[in-house]
Amino acid sequence: MNKELHKWNASRGDETYRLNYKLNENSIVFDLGGYRGEWAQKIYDRYGCNIHVFEPHPEFSKNLYDKFGDNKKITVYDFGLYTKTTTTKLSDTGSSSSIITSDDGVDVKLVDIVTFLKNINISRVDLIKINIEGSEYELIDHLYQNDLLQKFDNLQIQFHHEQFENYEELISACREMLSQTHKMTWCFNWVWENWGNV
Repeated sequence: MNKELHKWNASRGDETYRLNYKLNENSIVFDLGGYRGEWAQKIYDRYGCNIHVFEPHPEFSKNLYDKFGDNKKITVYDFGLYTKTTTTKLSDTGSSSSIITSDDGVDVKLVDIVTFLKNINISRVDLIKINIEGSEYELIDHLYQNDLLQKFDNLQIQFHHEQFENYEELISACREMLSQTHKMTWCFNWVWENWGNV
């Protein structure tokens, strides 16, 4: 895994792979796990597209509102997208805050991604970034079970393994689901990978 991270850093992946897409000012981008908004800002600066940033942590979402509040093309949501609509605990551990790793932390709101996609007037999403600290497995399965993976032209995903003993089985299952509608366009294992629509 460290070897993959070294390869990622050597290729300047955060400035190359994560930003190089066929986007324009009309494109729609979802940012799941907005944190401080650095990636959303870089995507906007490069393409001027419409970005929806989801961040359930109250402190981080407030900072995102302050950061993007004057930008009409960037919408911030103070909830996360998940497999159901609920309120739960999110561990208060900065960029690695997770609903999986702890029962302690801050109360956050999660919204069923299927319900959200039905209610919002968007027929297609050009790019979705998923960095949700272990919840990506359930989310991808949920999208797959509801025939919604194909709604996204590109899925940029950071898979996590620290919380799971069966992480190899989990990632294999997700990749099999993704391969039904997309193809892997680049991959640095356990760092970032991208799946593009077939």
